Amino acid sequence: MELSTLIPIIIGVVIAIVVIVLLFAMIKTANANEALVVSGVGATDKNGNPTIKTAGGRVVIPFIQKAKYFDLCVRTAKVTSDVTKTQTGVPIQID
Repeated sequence: MELSTLIPIIIGVVIAIVVIVLLFAMIKTANANEALVVSGVGATDKNGNPTIKTAGGRVVIPFIQKAKYFDLCVRTAKVTSDVTKTQTGVPIQID
């Protein structure tokens, strides 16, 4: 085979590899203790709320959609009285 017949095949293989790598880079996955919140064009419902995926994956289109991970682990705090304040100073009554 001549080099001139191999060049289109090599270019096609390189383009296919680049497309596959880009597709895998667009996949975002949330672990079991995380939530994936996706917002942007095509990622919201009819009311404009963002898509929330827990323990799953989704394709996120770069520059059009944005993905954020949120930790879902439970955190405990020792409280000595029934009323306490948050970090911002908002009082909370504990049952």
